[in-house]
Amino acid sequence: MGLIINSNIPGLGANRQTDRANQLLGNSLRQMASGLRINRAADDAAGLAIAERFRTQIRQGQVEMNNLQSGVNYAQTAEGGLPSQMDAVQRIRELAGQAANGTLSDDQRAALNTEAQQLIEQVGTIAQDTEFNGQNMLQNGATVPLGTEGEMELNIAASTPAALGIDTVDLSTQAGATAAMGAADNAIGQIDTN
Repeated sequence: MGLIINSNIPGLGANRQTDRANQLLGNSLRQMASGLRINRAADDAAGLAIAERFRTQIRQGQVEMNNLQSGVNYAQTAEGGLPSQMDAVQRIRELAGQAANGTLSDDQRAALNTEAQQLIEQVGTIAQDTEFNGQNMLQNGATVPLGTEGEMELNIAASTPAALGIDTVDLSTQAGATAAMGAADNAIGQIDTN
């Protein structure tokens, strides 16, 4: 008995065309599902390389935007403490103006000095307690790089009583009160700069 091989040439051709149609349909569905024209290197190798470069640049841009937003948050936190310090230093300036008056007694100047010392302590407490991610930016001052390529940074100067030059203010004498007015003016300028 002999061996007979039957081949269905038209059926094989139809099967090949069906496979090709299924591949094209799969590619179209993949593109529609992802929203991308290029999903893999087989779609367009050169285009995929260019697209990946753009994706990398986009991700870097997103990181830079996040860094800048963190810098804004950092600055806003520091800025939250500065107005309270400004109020305290302005009050010290007012007290110094009162204490410089030659008509006050030593007891009156001592009372003004007590309030001034409490305000100086308040300025120090604000510097110590103003934190962002565990960093006391007003206590020590800070330079914070923001950009991923190092081209941007945020600078905040220390804003403690010593850094502001008001740590030695003494309103118990008329001469000390006069000197305190100049120290308060310098401190106000430094806080404004910050």
